[in-house]
Amino acid sequence: MYTLQGCVDDKIDTIRKQFKVFVELSLPVIKYYERKGKVRKVDAARTIDEVFDNIKPLFTPFVQDDLLTASEDLLHAIDNGDYTTYRRLCDAGLTAFEPEAQG
Repeated sequence: MYTLQGCVDDKIDTIRKQFKVFVELSLPVIKYYERKGKVRKVDAARTIDEVFDNIKPLFTPFVQDDLLTASEDLLHAIDNGDYTTYRRLCDAGLTAFEPEAQG
């Protein structure tokens, strides 16, 4: 009889439980977005470059539109002294400066 050896995640019962949790928790979310036409299936058994080339067109429009809109909104807020919009678009925890350069 063959027994799996290694970490606890390698045991068949653990794998079955993990798959059950996936089906119970993740699958309903996937189905919800599938009904909205937001799910795209990708053959992940291909090379990294092939997978990237396959998914890049799916994200490019969103990234371009969202980044362009956010940048325009940020510049408009700065030009007009709109601190509320500026704060909404900027995370105070993010900075282009190294921590030691902040003085």
